[in-house]
Amino acid sequence: MIQPRETLKNIVPYKPGKSIQQVQSELGLSRVIKLASNENPWGSPVSVDEMADIISTVAMYPDIGSGALLGKLAHRLGVSESHLMLGNGSDEILTMIGLAYLNPGDRVLTAKETFSEYGFVAHLMNAQLEEIALKDYTFDLDAMAVAINASSTGPVKMVFIANPNNPTGTIVKSSEVRRFMTAIPADVLVVMDEAYAEFVEDPDYPNSIALLTEYPNLIVTRTFSKLYGLAGFRIGYAIASPEIIEILYKVRQPFNINSLALAAATVALDKTEFVSLTLANNWSERDRLMTALVSHGLTVIPTHANFVCVLFGEAAPLIVRKLLERGIIVRHLASFVMPEHVRITIGTPEQNTLLIAALADSLT
Repeated sequence: MIQPRETLKNIVPYKPGKSIQQVQSELGLSRVIKLASNENPWGSPVSVDEMADIISTVAMYPDIGSGALLGKLAHRLGVSESHLMLGNGSDEILTMIGLAYLNPGDRVLTAKETFSEYGFVAHLMNAQLEEIALKDYTFDLDAMAVAINASSTGPVKMVFIANPNNPTGTIVKSSEVRRFMTAIPADVLVVMDEAYAEFVEDPDYPNSIALLTEYPNLIVTRTFSKLYGLAGFRIGYAIASPEIIEILYKVRQPFNINSLALAAATVALDKTEFVSLTLANNWSERDRLMTALVSHGLTVIPTHANFVCVLFGEAAPLIVRKLLERGIIVRHLASFVMPEHVRITIGTPEQNTLLIAALADSLT
């Protein structure tokens, strides 16, 4: 038998949660609500009519320069196009960063209870992954800075920080990020994953794009999947110095973004009413949902994202199963090394009302 690369032994393929169609088929349910993957509960702001023109061009390769979208995105963010690169979801951006900068044996640092893609990137490149436990459910940047500066174990090449963190919804604040960036060597590449940045209301949330001018070793990644409701199109982007972007282009696959995704993202950027609706719903329903959960004596981690992380204790798998039987999909966090916790996407008012009622039944 032909043997694969040795490092692949360290990789467990990503296992997504059950889809609505799977649950309907398995349990014979006609109505299923998915609150497991942090998708936008209002769907997509892009209409079929708005995509009609681009559908006629799908026989041709996508716009390699992605000019329309890059120009609009650059204007929105206040950067030049040379600071941007698009990816097939921010997941692909993270992988490209690993391909561009990691050598076998390099030290990669992240949190223990966070998005699995960071570990995947490290293992894919046969790098040495090191994980530091969250402190109060939040990235412990001080402990990470100590680990980076520990000369006895060799230099750290790359750091992954999710802000807000998935799955806890917590953030590291501006002063913490600045202190961390100042404390570490300038040749450590810091990847700030901001997939949920637009949902944050806290005024102390860092302006990471402004920090790029001070810290050229910083890369920021964002996505159209959450706020803009384009998860199925798979489109995200990196913001970094032109020097880093130029390097990332060397490992980018040709035509990595399909034409429909480029068109949808370009249209979605102008959907300000949809964005306002999404944010207003998220903030008001977050408070309602957290109040309902706390009323049952549950511990809910204060969140800055479009989901809540709830401590159910040993009953977590059972609660997930009971909700599933009632047609509500939520995410058990065993794969995040948090087996007593459940992550619940903040849905529409109607969805949350059904969830709160089903949860009350499941806890009795």
